[in-house]
Amino acid sequence: MASWVRQRAEQVQKEDERRRQEREWTIARERIIARKIRPLWEQFVACVEQDVNEINKEFSFDPGRKAEFSTSDNPPQIRVHKSHYPAIRLNVILDEPSQRIAVLYEITLHSDASTQEEHGGGFAFDLDDKGDLYLTRKGQPVTCSEASQFLLERIISPVKHL
Repeated sequence: MASWVRQRAEQVQKEDERRRQEREWTIARERIIARKIRPLWEQFVACVEQDVNEINKEFSFDPGRKAEFSTSDNPPQIRVHKSHYPAIRLNVILDEPSQRIAVLYEITLHSDASTQEEHGGGFAFDLDDKGDLYLTRKGQPVTCSEASQFLLERIISPVKHL
């Protein structure tokens, strides 16, 4: 009797169907994220800009902590620069194809030192059960405000993070 073959064929069919559904969901998920990524990026950019302005206001007594904020569109990018030593250049780049945000710090300790590059990890995008897009860091959900704080702590206290 070959009933085991029939059972195995049914198992294989169920596994194939499950994998097909997972592939379809992955493709649909990526499309949903691609549609929603720019609005969340713009919200994140606004949060970082607001925090840089707040840093400059709250630390107005210390010109060494003054930061300059700028953006560009190709690729979508945030730049924050603190020129007082240790000087820091923060580059935050939206990588739409990989649906990630890359973070790179360029640090110059003093005028005679070479610049060190340091990858600051980054952020990914994910969807909740309702289809709303959010940021993650190391697999954990983070708000735009929390992500901004993570990025800008180094601008306030660069030596602490070296």
